[in-house]
Amino acid sequence: MAEQQTNQLGTPLLALGIIGAVNSGINAYFSSKMNKIQMELQAKIAEENQRMSELAAQDALYQSQVRIGEISRKAQQVKSNQKVSMAAAGIAAAGGTYAEVLTSTDIMKEESINIETMNGYKAAWGYRMQGLNYGAQAGAARVSAGSSNPFASGFTGLASGLTNVAYQYALFNRKD
Repeated sequence: MAEQQTNQLGTPLLALGIIGAVNSGINAYFSSKMNKIQMELQAKIAEENQRMSELAAQDALYQSQVRIGEISRKAQQVKSNQKVSMAAAGIAAAGGTYAEVLTSTDIMKEESINIETMNGYKAAWGYRMQGLNYGAQAGAARVSAGSSNPFASGFTGLASGLTNVAYQYALFNRKD
């Protein structure tokens, strides 16, 4: 009588265990599949960020060139004003002071251009380093997505659940 009650109770429990094992396999499959999709999307986002970083680097160089043009125009205006002022003051164009003033203006212009050139290269370098980091992130996400196998995960979840069911069945039907 007790053995018959055990069998009556064991069959539904066994069925529930199998359903749980199948559910575990399905859950593992979809969890792995979603992880793979997420990693692929992260890789695409990182690649897009890498492209945007390169565009930002190119824009930094362009903006630097624009500022260099402004520096050159302003220096030319200063030199023109200096020539007019010196001519009005009666300073000879062939004199030493005249040439020294214009030369010092040219030197300051070149220093400003060199500083701006370096600033542009530094900004571009920063954006390009950022782009390299995004590229590395994209590569890591692609590797992670490539190593994810939803079918293997699903099978492992199912096998683990069925192993547990078999163990419980063996314990439940043990004849002591």
